[in-house]
Amino acid sequence: MKHDIYNDSMFNEEVQENLAVVLTELNTIKQIINKDHFASANPYLINYSIVRSSGTLEQSYKTLIYDFLRVEEKEKLNVYLKKNIVDSSSNPNTGNIMKMLAGMDGMWSNKFNENINLISKEGEHKANLNSLVQSRNDFAHGVNLSSIKMETVIKNYESGIYILKVLDCILNEIEMDI
Repeated sequence: MKHDIYNDSMFNEEVQENLAVVLTELNTIKQIINKDHFASANPYLINYSIVRSSGTLEQSYKTLIYDFLRVEEKEKLNVYLKKNIVDSSSNPNTGNIMKMLAGMDGMWSNKFNENINLISKEGEHKANLNSLVQSRNDFAHGVNLSSIKMETVIKNYESGIYILKVLDCILNEIEMDI
């Protein structure tokens, strides 16, 4: 039976829980904004949401890879992996994820790329995730993001979740139903 990335749970339950908590937070922020579209705090809430969602996706993709590679009773190896994966500075765009996978197994990188391209044909998930990461970088460099809507932040975050579900399946060598 194939794994349905849109409806089935992730294999890494901790990552899935963290992603769900942030999605709930983003929807709560959306409700606050929708109560008063002209509130002066709204741009700050949206900027916070961009940073929060992109940061969560970054930590989640690194955790998926680290948790998969981590070896019980190999403390020095685990310290090395943590420093070079979890603690590294690597935006969660699809190119960086593929590069990290290619460093371990070129087949993983190729399979990841093929699958995200398949899911992106219908939902543009790849472009959405990369747009979220670019928005975070733009904000960090002083670009005004006033044109971004909360709905866009949530849509882009959800695309990132689907892409991480693809990564989760590839690491666990599970076929996906796309």
